[in-house]
Amino acid sequence: MTPFKTAFRYSFSKARGQRLSTMINISGLMLGLSALITIISVMNGLGNMQLQTIRDLMTFDIVIKSGDIPLDEIRKIEKVEDAFLFSEAPAVIVDKTTGKSTAVILRGYDENYMKSKRVYSSAKFADICSDDEVQFSRILANAIVFIQGDSLELIQLVKGKTATAVPARRSVNFKGFFNSSLTEFNSNVVVGALDKENVCVGIFTDDTVYVKECIRKNNSDIEIVDWKQANMSLYSALLLEKVLVYIFLGFIFLVICINLKNSTGRLVLKKQAECAVMRAMGCSKQFIFMQFFIQGLLICGTGIVTGTLLGITLSENVNFVLHFAGNVFNKPELNFIILPVIVSVKEIVITDIVIALITAVFIFTASKKINGLQITEAIKNAGH
Repeated sequence: MTPFKTAFRYSFSKARGQRLSTMINISGLMLGLSALITIISVMNGLGNMQLQTIRDLMTFDIVIKSGDIPLDEIRKIEKVEDAFLFSEAPAVIVDKTTGKSTAVILRGYDENYMKSKRVYSSAKFADICSDDEVQFSRILANAIVFIQGDSLELIQLVKGKTATAVPARRSVNFKGFFNSSLTEFNSNVVVGALDKENVCVGIFTDDTVYVKECIRKNNSDIEIVDWKQANMSLYSALLLEKVLVYIFLGFIFLVICINLKNSTGRLVLKKQAECAVMRAMGCSKQFIFMQFFIQGLLICGTGIVTGTLLGITLSENVNFVLHFAGNVFNKPELNFIILPVIVSVKEIVITDIVIALITAVFIFTASKKINGLQITEAIKNAGH
């Protein structure tokens, strides 16, 4: 008889509750892994939705804050949609007539950006501003109680001779109102002339990693930030949340592994007499060890495969399950929940491999007990 046939017989033997123990271990692995896959898939979907919302709030995907790289050189990089010059700085705008003021973001763009398809189709501006002109939204005008004709003053930090930065005041003229559906032109934005002393480069791209690598090949000393780095605190929080879920559910698999180890150890003790007879017939310890080791791997593999399939199925149909539960338990609010789901094959494969390796270590430890088996002592113990 081959070790595989013996392992299968041991796994599903009716003697002394072995079949029940096997089914409990398989069910534990299956339910634990399916829960982990479903939860992580939902978290991936929610996290991606939050990051996409943050990305939509950002003006550019990549910002080069320092360095002197020609725009034409950047635009030639593969996967770069477009690139523009812009300036951005915190400021305070004051209506000197009413005395009202509010903190704003002073932005300056080059003419090409203001006339680009992305802006032209979603925004309407008075015109390109000169150095002493600004334009803002009507919401900001209401905040400072602005009326056309009022005198405006702009306060912003500039480089000082002795101090790092000092506040500078200058009078500005009102150019007109802008209307835009783009989130970058919200009620806290004041559009002015491009500040040529603090020019940055903004880049639109879907592959920030590749573009950053291309730029840094010949410009290692520049300061470059993508939209994820600009929101690193949120990105780190989402990553930490996922790690905590892995740790929490990892304890479930630890308990299952310990239970599987104990189950294999008990099986070794129960089969001492049978193993002694096999040793007397000339079977090696390695052959007998493989029977118990394969038996444990069979339980582990069955649990992982069924758990993976169940987890993927639940992830793909999680909204159907929620709506069904809402109808069954009379919770109509569940019918309005639509959870975004992203099933990561890479994460599932890595998780399956890690669980299989950890479980194999526990099974190996329990199966090694067979190496200490003595034929006469085993037969003696079986007689008792």
